[in-house]
Amino acid sequence: MKEKKILAVSQHNSDRIIQMELQDYYLILELFLNGNIILTDKEFKIISAFKKDENKNRKISKGELYLFPESAKLNPKEMGFENFKQSFEKDDKENSVLSVISCLEIAPIFVEEIFFKLNLKKEKKLTEKDLKKVFDEIKKMYSLKEKSNPVKVQKGKEFFIIPFPLTSVKKTEKINSINSALDEFYSKEFFSENQPEKKSKKLIGLEYSFGQQLDAEKKLKEQIELNKIKAEAIYLNNLLIQEIIDSAKKGLSKDLKEKEIKEKINVYLKTNNKEIELISLTRNKVLLNLKEK
Repeated sequence: MKEKKILAVSQHNSDRIIQMELQDYYLILELFLNGNIILTDKEFKIISAFKKDENKNRKISKGELYLFPESAKLNPKEMGFENFKQSFEKDDKENSVLSVISCLEIAPIFVEEIFFKLNLKKEKKLTEKDLKKVFDEIKKMYSLKEKSNPVKVQKGKEFFIIPFPLTSVKKTEKINSINSALDEFYSKEFFSENQPEKKSKKLIGLEYSFGQQLDAEKKLKEQIELNKIKAEAIYLNNLLIQEIIDSAKKGLSKDLKEKEIKEKINVYLKTNNKEIELISLTRNKVLLNLKEK
């Protein structure tokens, strides 16, 4: 498939189906519901399908004959006025625009354009005379033969790329071609998905605050762990610590200098291989260093 040349691209009737003709195959893109991609041979026998599907009218599976889905709606290019009229009258919607859309394979934006152009109110049921005007405008729209003048239009929050400008839509932008507009649109979509999202000052502030909280939590956990180690060391050396404190008190009661008491205690501790050292000594405080084993 990599080196196969595309011979032709066409739309099946007015359905959302694109048919690409290759040298030995047809590649069919179904752009409705969840979509599908089907590869067939020149006799429309299915070679492969992105998704298998089966209903009462057709089966999408390898080896089956591909059948285009049946449509209950009329093809605007092929319909006659009587068929259009009968289909319209069967629909009981109060909105005439919706009734026309229900009858035909046509984009809603084009029906709204026709009603705007004819100054028809969509809330009112159309007379036969008005319905004929709508029919004629649809036929005229689908029989345009002059060179297309593609534009990008915005209606609400939606964007449309269409082959000609509309009088009912004010936000219109001229484009060189439909292909170039699609390229631009999808390239923007791609880069927007792959670019880091710009963050607001408020979001940055929240992230910074959250980061500070995490740092504070980490430091608190480290302090708790350190205190556990200290508590365990004190517990394991409780008798020795008490002995040092008692010796220091005894020396102070004899009016020995603090430096002298400290030296004597440390000599004793070192001689007896005790994993502890007296760092400083005052009348109110004893500072010890418990050495790591």
